[in-house]
Amino acid sequence: MEMTLAKALKHKNRVAQKIARISDDIRANNSTLAINDPEVDVQRLDGMRKELTDYLVALKTAIHRVSDSVRDKIFLLAELKGSIGFYRSVCTQHGKRESHRFGGGGDDFVEHKAVIRKDAVDAFVTELEERIDTIQEQLEEFNVTTKFKIDIPDAMSRPYAPVGD
Repeated sequence: MEMTLAKALKHKNRVAQKIARISDDIRANNSTLAINDPEVDVQRLDGMRKELTDYLVALKTAIHRVSDSVRDKIFLLAELKGSIGFYRSVCTQHGKRESHRFGGGGDDFVEHKAVIRKDAVDAFVTELEERIDTIQEQLEEFNVTTKFKIDIPDAMSRPYAPVGD
């Protein structure tokens, strides 16, 4: 089947969601009271789960191969997002503040000295966000314009249903 990378990425997410739903059904129905009829065929679901997992691996591998030319941008994007999280977590308190020790006010003050100040953090985060936006736009363009053929059977075409359907 031929598809764009954007469609393949969405399809990959749907496959992963279906695996998660099947896994939940297996966990919930694997062991039931002996007097109850099972609501789902756990053996069949387990087979479907294994088939979908193999399909997901093949799909991820194909996506990985076709996106090799933008791999550096993908890695950079992840690192920039991590940097934003880091800089947003840095304490930037600076100057004198009432100490609030032992619940009292008064004349007790502490003085903080921030090496990297809040305005610098905010400016740097804004710069990182702009870089992220640029890279995301480039990746989105790549994803919608890049087509590839994948020769694996579509394991998603078979719905699963409760016992008796």
